[in-house]
Amino acid sequence: MKRRRHVSARRVFGRTITTLLMLASGVLTVYIFTNSYETAFDQDLPFATAVAKVDAKPFAPSVPKSAYAADPSKRIGGYGAPTTLRIASRQVKLPLAPAITTPNNTWEARSNTGHYLLLTTAKSGNLGDLLVYLRQGWRTIDDPSALTVDGNIFVDTDKGWRYMYRITTVSHMEAKTGQYLLPESRQGQLLLDLEDTTTGTITTAKAEFVSLQNIGQ
Repeated sequence: MKRRRHVSARRVFGRTITTLLMLASGVLTVYIFTNSYETAFDQDLPFATAVAKVDAKPFAPSVPKSAYAADPSKRIGGYGAPTTLRIASRQVKLPLAPAITTPNNTWEARSNTGHYLLLTTAKSGNLGDLLVYLRQGWRTIDDPSALTVDGNIFVDTDKGWRYMYRITTVSHMEAKTGQYLLPESRQGQLLLDLEDTTTGTITTAKAEFVSLQNIGQ
């Protein structure tokens, strides 16, 4: 009798473990599918983290309606569209993609990507003023202290050119109440918007154009 009870208990335990593993596998499959759907179709779904909303209101004073135009060619200039952002001091390298916007001009961001808007027409053939927004995290920039005054930010393009910008100011604000107005400048500018979506805080770094280098040779 004792032996039969032991065999029966082992069978029940084995079935329980199998059931739990199947449930875990199912949950993981759904999670992977929803995140893949978000990434492919740029849609924000509940319980998925690949794409999430980013607060655009603080930057409304800096973003003209023309920045949302479908054809950005007049703002890109002659050296190509942005593809990669680098911060050498922290070994940060992340892909850049056009902003994901909704009909009411709110923003969404992938968890591993910086998204950009070109705010002005091209300046002397170079990129117009560039706004890059991203979600703070280990797949982008996990520590705002990576953004320091006099630090360099590099933007590579799809034509093999690299823009170098130097940070002139770093500031912090609350997403719900803050506002940022980018001043006009003859030189190109980059405004980096790093948003912590869990705390609702934003770190902004304003940088000025320094040089352009051909890295495709």
